[in-house]
Amino acid sequence: MDSKMLIKNAMKGDSRSQRLLFDSYSPMLFSVCMRYCKSREEAEDALQDAWIKIFNSLEQYESRGKFEAWLRTIAINTSIRRRQKLYFVNEKNGYEILPDYYENADILESMHADEILSMIDRLPDGYAEVFKLFVIDDFKHKEIAEIMGISESTSRVKLTMARRKLQKMIINLDKHLAHE
Repeated sequence: MDSKMLIKNAMKGDSRSQRLLFDSYSPMLFSVCMRYCKSREEAEDALQDAWIKIFNSLEQYESRGKFEAWLRTIAINTSIRRRQKLYFVNEKNGYEILPDYYENADILESMHADEILSMIDRLPDGYAEVFKLFVIDDFKHKEIAEIMGISESTSRVKLTMARRKLQKMIINLDKHLAHE
């Protein structure tokens, strides 16, 4: 069964089609949730919440856009909103933007993706989410603002602060490695 027919049948409430959708897309959506949640358990809960929202709003999906992108957006929004309920995010206002380059590119290139993701996960709440949405998921500040319920300028500031904090972490790692 092709994906369009599968989606159409799932919209009609066909439990077999819904199960096939769930089985097909859950691994991808789980990895999306893991990027925005602090633990595996939290990501599993966010994934379940996302699927509830997906199945409750399946009729609203318009076949003009990519189904996978629609699913990812729901998973991202659900994960972020879940975190916002769990943690109070202290928002700061400001407008300074850092350049999009990093002076010690050699260090960054030698790092494994897991190390970089671990550093991103250590960013304060709010900063990590904006960084992931902007850098990894390629959202615009306007979209990030809508998803997180913040202003575009706050999104820019959080991205700037996230970059600064990541740069400090990488510089500290470089200094630590130089002393070994």
